[in-house]
Amino acid sequence: MGIAALAGTGRIEVLQRFPEETIELLADVFADMTDLPPTNEPITLEPDPDDEPGLVRGWDLTRPPKSYFRESEGTAEYARREALYSQDPIRAVRVVVYVREKLKEAEANCGAETFQYYLNKTDPETLGQFQKLFAQG
Repeated sequence: MGIAALAGTGRIEVLQRFPEETIELLADVFADMTDLPPTNEPITLEPDPDDEPGLVRGWDLTRPPKSYFRESEGTAEYARREALYSQDPIRAVRVVVYVREKLKEAEANCGAETFQYYLNKTDPETLGQFQKLFAQG
């Protein structure tokens, strides 16, 4: 989301890196979001301390691991952490929609012609995948 916000500035320094670095990074993020079978229910996961930690993506969890609240139960800190977790943008904002909006901002900030110049340097296959993903919302 930070990279998308940076791209949204429309600054030439950022757009020069757009065709390869920025697009590839965003493509990796979108791939990570879609590499598991689709499910309508988030994963409820409480890691077993005796197990080896595996790949756990934060946006897949319905609640934070117990270690997140370590030594704060029953305190104002617990309430703060709970509110922070539930309001985390990765849970409150749809990433694809956010990136799409930031790219629109980039176009508005630098001008359609300049934005299109850098967009045309992007791998057409990757660009097509983005357009399809953005259309799905």
